[in-house]
Amino acid sequence: MVIEIGKGKVRILEEDSITAGFQLTEQPSKLWLKPGKEETVYVPVRNKGGLGFGYFAKLQLLDDKGNVAFEAQRTSAMELEGFRTTWMPFNINVPNNLKEGNYKMKLLLIKETGTGIDDPEAERFIVEKLYNKDETVFFVSAQPTGIDTQNAINYSLTHNQQLVTVHGKGLQRVRLYTINGLLINEQAATHLDEVNLSLAHLVPGVYIVQVMANNQVHTHRLFKR
Repeated sequence: MVIEIGKGKVRILEEDSITAGFQLTEQPSKLWLKPGKEETVYVPVRNKGGLGFGYFAKLQLLDDKGNVAFEAQRTSAMELEGFRTTWMPFNINVPNNLKEGNYKMKLLLIKETGTGIDDPEAERFIVEKLYNKDETVFFVSAQPTGIDTQNAINYSLTHNQQLVTVHGKGLQRVRLYTINGLLINEQAATHLDEVNLSLAHLVPGVYIVQVMANNQVHTHRLFKR
């Protein structure tokens, strides 16, 4: 359960349930999209219910009238375990003719039934906003913008087969996930603005390193041989 306390009020923002329900736990890994360039964007989705199933997904960009201007799909089902956050990857390639500007995100999950993503009878869920209040807005632009500058990476990330080290000004924390979004390890930054996470116990494969620095979240793929 997540509770917000402020201005003399207490509000429940996120609550576990035995029924299905989904919510963002953070903003996606990238919010600036360049037309014509393929990007992999990771979206953290928490399954608030106790049961896990496979889900297809549609990530939609809505224009200022609420119409779908662009849609990226996950046509292979992904398991979303109950009471856990999964970083769901989307390969996004917005067309060159998409108008530059801001687009609100709508994320739709479709329960796997064995007949594909467009089964009209499949159960569907709209993923709730971050803390049930904050919009997720993507900025589409061919040129670097102020948003891009705000998300500039001011840290270094190095790794070998035993250790990943992140060092830089404004570093807050580092998390390590499996490729399916399950949290393996996390650590807050020290006063030296440095985090070291051991990789020694991990089997070979692909992992996700999530870095929070200056209140911005960045993700990196890590390959362990």
